[in-house]
Amino acid sequence: MKKSTLIATFLVNLRGGFDLEQAEYAVAITFAEKYLGSDLDAWNTELDDQWCENVIKGEPSPSYVNVENFILRLWDMR
Repeated sequence: MKKSTLIATFLVNLRGGFDLEQAEYAVAITFAEKYLGSDLDAWNTELDDQWCENVIKGEPSPSYVNVENFILRLWDMR
């Protein structure tokens, strides 16, 4: 699973009316606005699917998702 998809999954799980495509777009827009000069494609690498599933299961229905901080937390993960 790509980093943007992991974050987007949390946005979808907020039940705020986002579908996955819209949520991934929101992640891309936040990335472009907050991390000027950084390359989304270079950042948006694949993560271990099992690890991602465990992260999602850890908070399946979040009440809030800070996309900017989530991007930063995943920055150096491979």
